[in-house]
Amino acid sequence: MKFKHLAFGLSALLASHLAISHEQMGITQSNKLGLMQLLYNQSAIPELRKSTNELYSKLNSDKDVANHLLVDYYMPYSAYSAHDQNAGIDESYGKFLVKISGHKDAEHHVSEHLGKVAFSTALSSKTASNTIFNMDVADYGPDLDNGQRKALVFALWELSFNDELRGRLLKTEGTSNKATLLSTIEVNGYSLDSTSSSWIAQQLHTGSKGQLENFLGYNLYAATW
Repeated sequence: MKFKHLAFGLSALLASHLAISHEQMGITQSNKLGLMQLLYNQSAIPELRKSTNELYSKLNSDKDVANHLLVDYYMPYSAYSAHDQNAGIDESYGKFLVKISGHKDAEHHVSEHLGKVAFSTALSSKTASNTIFNMDVADYGPDLDNGQRKALVFALWELSFNDELRGRLLKTEGTSNKATLLSTIEVNGYSLDSTSSSWIAQQLHTGSKGQLENFLGYNLYAATW
């Protein structure tokens, strides 16, 4: 998978910039959380992922498929309402996701977007814009099997909706302590192993935003899209 990561990274550098980043879109917090909820459902419900995956190849040949994907899958399965929080993907943002999902270079565009949103929602604070990050991508991260990819999806989902837990992770000092906290997040019987949690903790410690976004995007796409 290291080779796949390298190939993915090189293609990202050479690809066009059709996909609009979430910062440029002015994506709302509700949409960000809605995307995290959609990723959760795509991973937790295998039939859902199978159904959406079968539609992507038809997006450019059948106009009705795009609306079907938006109205019957992206919007309803992104809805979240619990603990005084309400979130979900709106029509405008949903259409953007449909557009990049149907692009000929969908893996690059969707992965890039997922990585950016997941990092900003699950692994950064509201004051992250004032933080100086390292955007270089030199380490493509550990190889994850399907179980660890599910664990990653679920851990990021938990961190996105749990402000207290996310704040505790960001304030925790030392990579080993951050790794321990990450590995204790268990959702649906899945949790990050020591290799995954230690690598993520190290990137958080060094402020390696570029590496984290690349790692998250690659694995979230593989696990959910």
